[in-house]
Amino acid sequence: MAVFSLENYRNLLTAFQEKGYHFRLFSDGYDTKNIVYLRHDIDFWLPYALPIAQMEAELGILSSFFFLIDSESYNPFDSGSISVLKQIAAQGHYVGLHVDENNVQTTEDLLNRIALLRKMIPVSDYCIVSRHRPSLALQNCWITEEFTDTYENRFFKDIEYASDSRGEWRYGYPTERQAFHDGTSFQLLTHPIWWVNSGSNPDKIKKMLEDRDRYAAQSIHYLNFMK
Repeated sequence: MAVFSLENYRNLLTAFQEKGYHFRLFSDGYDTKNIVYLRHDIDFWLPYALPIAQMEAELGILSSFFFLIDSESYNPFDSGSISVLKQIAAQGHYVGLHVDENNVQTTEDLLNRIALLRKMIPVSDYCIVSRHRPSLALQNCWITEEFTDTYENRFFKDIEYASDSRGEWRYGYPTERQAFHDGTSFQLLTHPIWWVNSGSNPDKIKKMLEDRDRYAAQSIHYLNFMK
């Protein structure tokens, strides 16, 4: 099993391409054979998504990036974050909402957040939703038919699902699964934090905290300079 790195992320994507898979956005039609629905949940530091998006664009791949509006690790509405999200969208990727079910429990909650996003980051239609740590056993009545839920059965159960959650492939490396050899479609979920830095998972978390603190310090220095 390959270690998590940008080089090995490229190797993973090209392995799918060489096998005859095509990468498709969730809104671009459904097929159970030879398609990868590639998704990224940005749980931690949003700028880490940009090198992932750039690499995919170089490979001719489009994917979906979902960010938290209420993250404890980053502010999606500061100028740096907005710039990152717009750069990702400018490369053709989908930018959508990663929804924390502890904070969004009704359709009105969801619509209110989308209305805010459209004012601040007008780069997407926000019709596709990725739930953060979803309660899969519960019915999500607040996601109405106008939205696509990445955990719908057609994307989560009817095709192969692979996730690097917590920095490990808990059900086996994607290209080592029988489904890959059979050409079964995949939903492939990654989290950029595991791929952009080297070292152990604790090392990667530590580096993320250092990068976040450095960014905050630079922002404070800038504000003090402007006084």
